[in-house]
Amino acid sequence: MEMKQYNVSIDIAKMFCIFLVVLYHVPPSIVPEIAIPLKHLRMPLFFMIAGYLFKIEKYNSVLKLAKRRAKQLLLPYFSFSFFFYILWLFLGKKYGNAADLEASFYTPIVQFLLGDPKLVCAPLWFLVCLFEIQIIYYFIVKYIKHPVVIALLMVGFCLVSEIEIIDTLPYKLYQVCYYLPFYAMGNLYRKYIDKYIFNKKSVWLIPVCCCIYILLIMPYHFVLIEAAKSIAILVGFLCFCKLIEPCFPSKISRYIAYNSIIILCLQNYVIAVIRILLNAVFNINLLTLDSNILINLSVAFITVLLIIPAIAFINKYCPCIIGRTHNDGLYKS
Repeated sequence: MEMKQYNVSIDIAKMFCIFLVVLYHVPPSIVPEIAIPLKHLRMPLFFMIAGYLFKIEKYNSVLKLAKRRAKQLLLPYFSFSFFFYILWLFLGKKYGNAADLEASFYTPIVQFLLGDPKLVCAPLWFLVCLFEIQIIYYFIVKYIKHPVVIALLMVGFCLVSEIEIIDTLPYKLYQVCYYLPFYAMGNLYRKYIDKYIFNKKSVWLIPVCCCIYILLIMPYHFVLIEAAKSIAILVGFLCFCKLIEPCFPSKISRYIAYNSIIILCLQNYVIAVIRILLNAVFNINLLTLDSNILINLSVAFITVLLIIPAIAFINKYCPCIIGRTHNDGLYKS
C-alpha cells in the first residue's frame, strides 16, 4: 500500500502559529487592525493543528492516551515551571516588577497547581489546556458516534465558554470550552481539510474567507460569531500555507514546528533579555514605541533565532524534560 505523502503545509502553518504567539508577547501593542485578525487566528490555529495531528486509533484506552500526553505536555509544564520558579525566586522576587515584588514565595506554586503559572511563565497554560482538551475529546468520540451530535455538542461547549463563572474556574476551563471545537474540527474533518483546503486549486478560498471575515465584523461580541470569524480566517490561512509551500525549506519549517513547545516556554524570558539589552546598549525602551509593527516583527524574529541554540541543547542533552528520548524530527501523535 502506498504511503500517504507527509503534509508540509501543516508544518508551515504551525511555524507561523508559534511566531504569531511570540509576536503577541512582544511589547509594544500592535495596531488593532492587525492585532484583532491575528487574535482570531493565533490560538484557534494551534488547537486545530493539534486536532488535525491526533490519531485516536492509536489509543485503545484513555489511560494510554493520558500517559502519552502527560509525558509530552505535563512533563514540559512541570519542568519549565520548576526551572522558572527557581529563577524567579532568586531574581524575579528581588528585581522584578511590582507584581513579582508583592507576591509571596508560594504564589507561583499555587498558580502552577491551578494550571495557570502566569507569574513565572504565563504561556504554559496552553500545555495544561491542550491536555484537558485531548482527554475530553477522547471520551466524546469514543462514546458519541454521530457527527451531527458531536457538532451540536461543540456548539454547546462554545456557548458554555460565555458563562461568566467559567472564566473564574481553575485549569483554564474557559479556554478548554472555547478551543475544544477547533480541536474537534481539525480532527473530525481532516480528510476534507486535506482534500479541499490543502489544495492549490482552492486558492479562491483565500479572498472568499477574507470577505466572510469582514462581513462578520460586528460592534458587539457574541461567542459563536467570534468562532465563525476564526474559522473563516483559519480556512483562508491554511489555503495560503499550501500556496506558499514551495517557498519554505521543509527542514526549517518542520524543525520549528516540531520544537514549538520549547519556543512557547522560553519566549517570554528571551524577549525580556532583548528588552533589557536594547535599553542598556541603545537606550531604547520598547514600551515607548507603541504600535510599531516593524519593531514587533524584528524582536519576534530575533527571539525565535535566539531560542534555536536552546532547542539544540535541550534535544541533545536533556530531551527528557520535554518528554523525548531523542530528537527524531517526527510528530508522534
